[in-house]
Amino acid sequence: MKIIYGCVIMILKTSNYLVSIILLFSVLHSQSEIDDLINEVYSGNINNAKAKLPAMKREFSDIPSLLFLDALIDDDIESSIGKFKNFFKYYESSEYADDAIMKISEYYYTQGSYIESSKWLKKINLYYPSSEHISRSLNLYLRALTLSGKEDTAQQYLQTFFKKYPDSLIDNYIIDNLDMASKKNKKNKDNKNSLLDVVEELKQSITTKQKNKKKYKFSVQIGAYSSMDNAIQVRDELLSLNFNTRIDII
Repeated sequence: MKIIYGCVIMILKTSNYLVSIILLFSVLHSQSEIDDLINEVYSGNINNAKAKLPAMKREFSDIPSLLFLDALIDDDIESSIGKFKNFFKYYESSEYADDAIMKISEYYYTQGSYIESSKWLKKINLYYPSSEHISRSLNLYLRALTLSGKEDTAQQYLQTFFKKYPDSLIDNYIIDNLDMASKKNKKNKDNKNSLLDVVEELKQSITTKQKNKKKYKFSVQIGAYSSMDNAIQVRDELLSLNFNTRIDII
């Protein structure tokens, strides 16, 4: 009886090893299949992934890349972005984490939410400097900053990117636009300072007139601008100096 009992134990142990090995190979095979499906989706074939996903989710729901695939083929954009965010939240070390970030940032960029897009794009530079998306993310990040009116910040990051990624390809279009924006901002700043000096002299001249002199109401045209943004900026500066200022559209 002891001999038989010992044999049974050995068989059970052997059986457990076989089960573990079979499960391990099954998971590895599924991971490889998921990777293939993701590559197919990137190549434009989404139907095969959609057909296989339900069964794979029932059998291997805990495989991170499967969650990424689920987000990738979701036709509902809002739902897809939510899944990408959830995936990144729990699987930052996954090989698909940088892909999820790019999907989220591209979504916000196309929606015109440039500040939100830049926040996500910045994560590629911070956490995944070896990502295959690095060049695209840098260019999109600089574009997002520029479109959100942060040209100075974009110019600073441009210099940093040149030092950190000497082999990265920054679009000449972006570089030229940032140079032009930098020169324009400097010119506007110089013009604004000159204008404020003139206004201050005018203010001093008016306030030093004799108090008993008859007062008249009058307006002084400070400038003419083709851009409403520039006019608003000058108006706000004058309001800060306690001038009753308005904008007339002609």
